[in-house]
Amino acid sequence: MGVLSNKGKLIVPIMYDSISIIYQNRITYHVKLNNSYGVFNREGKKILSPVYKHIYFCWPEEATSLVENTLGEKQLVFGNESIFPERLDNIILYNNGVIASRDGKYGFVKDGIVKIPFEYDSIFSGFHNMYRPGYPENSRKSKKDFMIDQRDLKQVIVFKNNKYFIMSTAGEMLMDDGCDNINYDPSRRIFHLKKDNKRGVYFEDNADNLSLKYSPFR
Repeated sequence: MGVLSNKGKLIVPIMYDSISIIYQNRITYHVKLNNSYGVFNREGKKILSPVYKHIYFCWPEEATSLVENTLGEKQLVFGNESIFPERLDNIILYNNGVIASRDGKYGFVKDGIVKIPFEYDSIFSGFHNMYRPGYPENSRKSKKDFMIDQRDLKQVIVFKNNKYFIMSTAGEMLMDDGCDNINYDPSRRIFHLKKDNKRGVYFEDNADNLSLKYSPFR
């Protein structure tokens, strides 16, 4: 089997046992050859070679893919099919990177490069709080043990030594002192900060470094 464009051009070679059309943000063609799977995008560019046992998710723009190799292990695959060398768990794929854990510690990976080191007790975006400390354990469990969120992340909340901080996904720490708690309000794109008996606000789109102005609780 192969694929012809609407102009009659062959964009996927006629050599595959089967082809499925998958829509994940954009159309991709998942091909099967000798019980292994690969992916082409809508224009016919090969994103993943047909060497994987299973494909959980593949960005059509050659960003990040989550696959299962022939040994039954989940792997992250980035542009040019570079495979992240270490096993990761608790994976959330975003448009511009991946939150995941390694040996119980969390980090952030973009384009195959670790931007936030795997040294935090938790990292979460505010959109998904499943890895927030204290979040119910039974709510964390998923049949797929990964999630997909087609958003770009600019900042994340990290938790270490019983303190919360805000970091950019480029790995820059945006605050000097940790807070007792941080919550994200996606409707207003702000972070609510709590420290001792005071509170503050950080605006997600603030171009400057974090400037905290606390006021007492009332």
